[in-house]
Amino acid sequence: MNKPDEKKKLLKMDEDLIGLGGRAFEAFAESSKERYLFMCNMETNVSRWSRAIVDEFDLPGEFMYDAGKIWLECIHPDDRELYEKDLEEVFTGQKKYHDVTYRARNRRGNYVLCTCKGYLLKGNGTEPDIFAGTIYNHGVIDDVDPVTNLYNVYKLMDTLRRCKAVKQPVNLLLVGLSQFRRVNNAYGYICGNQILGKFGQKLLELMQDCGMVFRLNGTKFVLLTSSAGQEDTRRLYQKVSDIARNELYLGTSRVSLAVCGGALSFQTIEMEEPAVLTELEYALSISKHEEQGELVYLDDSLHGRTRRKLEMIDAIIRSVLYKDFSGFYLMYQPQVLIDGTVIGAEALVRWKSEKWGVVPPIEFIPILENDRCFYELGLWILQTALEDTLPIVQSHPDFKISVNVSYRQLEHVDFKTDVLTIVHKTDFPPQNLILELTEHCSSVQQTILQENLDFLRAQGIHIAADDFGTGHSSLALLRDLSFDSIKIDRKFIADIVVNPADQYILKSTIQCARDFGISVCVEGVEDVETLEMVDTYKPNTYQGFLFSRPIMLDQLELLFDEPGDPRIVVEA
Repeated sequence: MNKPDEKKKLLKMDEDLIGLGGRAFEAFAESSKERYLFMCNMETNVSRWSRAIVDEFDLPGEFMYDAGKIWLECIHPDDRELYEKDLEEVFTGQKKYHDVTYRARNRRGNYVLCTCKGYLLKGNGTEPDIFAGTIYNHGVIDDVDPVTNLYNVYKLMDTLRRCKAVKQPVNLLLVGLSQFRRVNNAYGYICGNQILGKFGQKLLELMQDCGMVFRLNGTKFVLLTSSAGQEDTRRLYQKVSDIARNELYLGTSRVSLAVCGGALSFQTIEMEEPAVLTELEYALSISKHEEQGELVYLDDSLHGRTRRKLEMIDAIIRSVLYKDFSGFYLMYQPQVLIDGTVIGAEALVRWKSEKWGVVPPIEFIPILENDRCFYELGLWILQTALEDTLPIVQSHPDFKISVNVSYRQLEHVDFKTDVLTIVHKTDFPPQNLILELTEHCSSVQQTILQENLDFLRAQGIHIAADDFGTGHSSLALLRDLSFDSIKIDRKFIADIVVNPADQYILKSTIQCARDFGISVCVEGVEDVETLEMVDTYKPNTYQGFLFSRPIMLDQLELLFDEPGDPRIVVEA
């Protein structure tokens, strides 16, 4: 197939046989300038690509032989392994869909972020297999943040890769500006951006000739040096804190800000770059929520728990990045009526490995929620839960599966369409799915949150508020959003037998939900005395160790093997 005339013959044959030159392709290809269409005849290895992507990435033409190798040359060298691995899994039947995000170089030499989604259509024996899909161009990835003129997260990732390659020591300080929302509320977003710009310039002056400064998303900044001891890092953090508190002005008005910070140092980087950032974000979260802004410092030379966590998080993120999700599995905790009748279950993610055994979710979920890879994990959890429980739904049509949704998922541009795609792909009845939103979902922009929830409810999917009552905004969420149900957080149940305040809160909450037409599930029911007390307020359903601990799928299926309603017996 290397001779030019043979290639031309194949191109023509491919066009004639499967209609790659047809008007339908042209119509779809012209419908968007950012979303490109491709189709490939797997027998001849000839494909057709949208004219828009041919022009934007300077490809040889709309019809190409061995286009996969041609496109590979456009992909960033650091992303090629991920791209090739995902394709191999599709073509060898290990997975059905090609779905990967990478950087690709356009005709101007700029790298843009692209998401490629493809599907292998099997032929019927007389027709060839067809690989078809779309490539979405998210836009140019610049190294510079336009608000602060500092390097951005992509430059940080490249810098970490270079340091890793040459085994250079690295010290990282992640700084966050606390309660910056009040600055935007008081002065407006334009002035808020001016403050961020001034803060960034102050950091550049501070790090002159001794390191680099990067702006991440929001109000987060990273200071990178080649090496620094723990005390040096703490002194640097104090200087940054002084800048935020004393040196920022709008005109003649001083704007005083507090900071929180996480630090991480490596003699040599051995973990994936996204895992480095995830660990930094976790340290920052501890500083903000538990240490009142005190610097949280992690050092890869430490042994014991800190070292174990660094290695563990790296392994977990690798399994998500490469989309094999090795080590992840789901357990299910039944949800019941007062008599023990099982009417649903909550899907709970777990992770295990030969090295670390079973890792409690409290050790990795809070960390992963701060990482962009959590979105992919969330989709895997949803699809796995629907595939697992579909047979139960088919035999017991009233059974509902509950799946947790984080704010990271809700603020993703493709969330609602990805959920619907999974529901359709698994043939799962949407009315049997409950998406549980945590308290942190209140941080998502209200219009985006409302749009997603309205869309999903219109498809028949139920929406629940998880951990209800744990934050100040719960009642506001109940007022502003259309929930089908709420789950009372277990902290209001633990001492309810002896705590009149918890009794009053539970009674008022259930009555309020009833007035809104919202059902109530009470979590954390662990003994008969608690059950009897809670039952006086008549919630709709219960979940807790008294009825069942989280169980594996085969144990859940056993509950539905006998004729009639499945029931968990609780003895007084």
